This record gives sequence, C-alpha cells and structure tokens, in this order.
Amino acid sequence: MKDQSYNVLLVESDVNTHDAILYYFKNQNYRITSAYDGGMALNIFSKLSDNFDLVICALNLDVVDGIGVLSAIREISEIPVIMIGNSGTDEEQIKCFTKGADDYLPRPLSLLILELRVKVVLKRTYRLRKDWKFKGLFVDFEGRRIFVDEKEVVVTSKEFDLLKFFIKNENVAVSRAKILDDVWGFDYIGDERTVDTIVKQLRSKLTRKYDFIKTVYGIGYRFETDK
Repeated sequence: MKDQSYNVLLVESDVNTHDAILYYFKNQNYRITSAYDGGMALNIFSKLSDNFDLVICALNLDVVDGIGVLSAIREISEIPVIMIGNSGTDEEQIKCFTKGADDYLPRPLSLLILELRVKVVLKRTYRLRKDWKFKGLFVDFEGRRIFVDEKEVVVTSKEFDLLKFFIKNENVAVSRAKILDDVWGFDYIGDERTVDTIVKQLRSKLTRKYDFIKTVYGIGYRFETDK
C-alpha cells in the first residue's frame, strides 16, 4: 500500500487528533485534504467528490455533525467512509452503520488500527484493482509497473499516477484542472501546462500503437478504450 497514493478527505474538528492522523497518513504516502467542520467538508466534497478514494469523518463536528456529513455524502456517492466515534456504544455504532458508514472506530484512537481499517476498506472497493489490461497494455497497480507488448516500460512516479487516473476515468473526458487536482493534489500551485508535458511523455512511452490518450479540444483529455 505504501507504494500507492490515495486521496483521503479527513474531517476532524479536534486539532490534536486531526494533526496526528494527517502526519501519520502523509508518512504512509496518502494525500490528505483537511476539513475542520462538517460544513467545510460538505463544501469540499460537493466540488471535488470524484477526487477522493476515502473519507475519514469524526462524529463530533461543528456546523454539521458527522452523521449529517455521512448522510449528505450517501445521497450523492458510495465512496468508503470510516467514522471516528466517541463512546463506542452499540447505539453509536448502529447509528453510523445504518446511515451508510463502511467502518467505525471509537476513541481513544489507534493510528495503526485506523491505517489497517483503511487498507481493508479500500481493498473492498473497485479502486484497488490489482491490475488492468487492454490489448497489449498491462498495468500492475500494486507493483506500479507498466508493460507494453510484455516489455516493461520505465515511467516516473507522476507518469504512473497519471495513467492510473486515466484508467480510473476510462472513456470520460476530463479537464486539465481536474487532472491537476487529482494527480498533483488539491493544494498544488502550478500551471495546467504541466499536465500537457506529462501527457506528452506518457504518450511517447506507450507508443503510437497504444496511445489511448486522446485530446478533447476545449476540455482536456479522454483515455479512450471503448471497453
């Protein structure tokens, strides 16, 4: 898991708990977007829901509580959500699971257990397919390796992340701005031409035979396989 990078929306009002989770998961190669209250979380998620692979959400939040956040997310998305509770009572857990939580942890929180739960939940989702194959192009997600006609192609970390993003959004037109947010991160400060540069590099390595990355004029790109 550490060789892969996943985008997590962290919703936690307690500063100490938030910072502990943030630094721990960043060290495990996760990309973290922070929300310090329920209103902020819903605002971020409404704009960038497709960017996230997982939500970690506390029950005790300002503005909108954790159950409110979970319920709102479930109205528009099936993204995995892990709730951080309080007492750990049956009533509290039942409430979370009834509203659509994928997992629940009580306080005091063990970061190691949280990480293990995150891995288990992610493995249950389609986002963590072990590999992908179409014609002569094979992608090993776990090993972060790409093969063209059974020959390994050496790519940079960012090139691999970009191809993974395209596969995740197969046959969907995506803007350069969305690619920047998802592959480079929500807080990345840079020019959209960065995307064009990495796309050009990736295209050359996939060769013309497997150039599935099509330019969508006025929008961005589409990874076109028609599978």
